[in-house]
Amino acid sequence: MSLLGIAWRNIKQRAFTSGLTALSMSLGVALVVATLITGGVVKQAFESGAGLGYNMIIGAKGSPLQLVLNSVYFISKPIENISWTTYTEFLPAHERPDGKDGTWAASTQTAVPICMGDYFRGHRVVGTNSTYFDRLTRGNGQPFQFSSGTNFQDEDLYSAVLGSQVALTLNLSEQLAAGGRAAASYPEAHGEEAQGEEAQGGASAADGPHDDADELDDLLERAVRLRLISEAEIDGVTDRIADGTLEEALVLAEWRGRVSSAEQERGRG
Repeated sequence: MSLLGIAWRNIKQRAFTSGLTALSMSLGVALVVATLITGGVVKQAFESGAGLGYNMIIGAKGSPLQLVLNSVYFISKPIENISWTTYTEFLPAHERPDGKDGTWAASTQTAVPICMGDYFRGHRVVGTNSTYFDRLTRGNGQPFQFSSGTNFQDEDLYSAVLGSQVALTLNLSEQLAAGGRAAASYPEAHGEEAQGEEAQGGASAADGPHDDADELDDLLERAVRLRLISEAEIDGVTDRIADGTLEEALVLAEWRGRVSSAEQERGRG
């Protein structure tokens, strides 16, 4: 009898033990593969964050995770803001009205304010200043580029930069090319008269959250209204995105299809 035949006969005689051995080996290989994949995802998440152009996020007292989700990924519910006076303590003398260096200006190269705002046709408005696009970088470490127009000026309070995907989704590309205005209405509940925002520039496609700041947030909110997911489950999803165990692109791809199908079914019903 050949060596292969002897081995096969022993396996059949000890089927249970051989099965356990094969299962243990399979689990070991699967664990190694899972560890390598997870490590790659986490590394990619850290590398993406390192290319954004800043090293520290400063916010009001509260959840650090919520601060990261708001400031880096522009998702989840907004947190409390720090005071403008606190922000100016990071600015050099020539950027402050009193002409004096802020308390932490010597240790700060660039300070940029970020504030989560209202929605424009379902897309989140993020308040900031021109420094954001002039000095910071996209997720791949490259500077921001404008496919049309230019960056807004801080003195012009009714100008904005549109992400390329937002411009395409809302069919605003032609208006930008023609120098048109994109009206953005603010809820009267804010005690302000509705004003129009001029689309000053359109950013080109970017590897990062700036391109479409709240697509995931919008999709998950629509999913909640359709009863496809609960608020608690959303918190679990955003937690996994933040710690690098889940890719935002995969979540977007999944929920675009699920939400679209559910809305079509509701429309037919």
